[in-house]
Amino acid sequence: MLLILTYSPFGGTSIPPSKTTASTTATATSTTTTTNSAPTNWPLPLSSSNQTAVEAQVGQFVRYLGTKNMSALLSLYTDTAVSSWTGNPIALTFEGAYASLGGVYQGTSSIGIAYIQLFQHTAFESCCGRPDWSVKLNANQKTADVVAVGSNAANATFGLRFSGEGIGGFFNSFNLTVSVEQEWVYHPGVGRNAGWSTQSETWNFTSYQLQYFMAA
Repeated sequence: MLLILTYSPFGGTSIPPSKTTASTTATATSTTTTTNSAPTNWPLPLSSSNQTAVEAQVGQFVRYLGTKNMSALLSLYTDTAVSSWTGNPIALTFEGAYASLGGVYQGTSSIGIAYIQLFQHTAFESCCGRPDWSVKLNANQKTADVVAVGSNAANATFGLRFSGEGIGGFFNSFNLTVSVEQEWVYHPGVGRNAGWSTQSETWNFTSYQLQYFMAA
């Protein structure tokens, strides 16, 4: 007899941040003034070569996550990078099994600790048998969406799908989804942070599903 217990947590609700608009009224004078305004097509598009470079860096980021290559993963961050993990409490705690992964991680050492916790939590879910870990972009994304936010900076947004499973008499599997926004900055020259690196990012944990399969 095969007994299947499935848990599907409710999704989190995202409330967009409030926006305050300030306005000023200028008094007309006899003096003519010129006011600079932001370009109407802001954010500016990246050059095709820079956009390709940032997309390639995001691709590396996803591959390093998939192989749990910590040193290579952290090499994509600046030394002063800040990573904020937030979102659905069910997903952040793996349905209450662990302390929340939510928080603000500053510097590569702190970010590395966050990744270690993520790797440990997902490996434990697949403990009974050969664990299978997979990290992919969302099904409807081939690459990250990349736009410029300055002459040497760009934002990349993309979704991640984490999944894993264990094989044995007691079997379980999990699926975790996260929306990611990263700010990549370009540093010329040579050295650890030369080229495109992540300066800041936000991980929004959106959903988590765990399945247990028990054979009797």
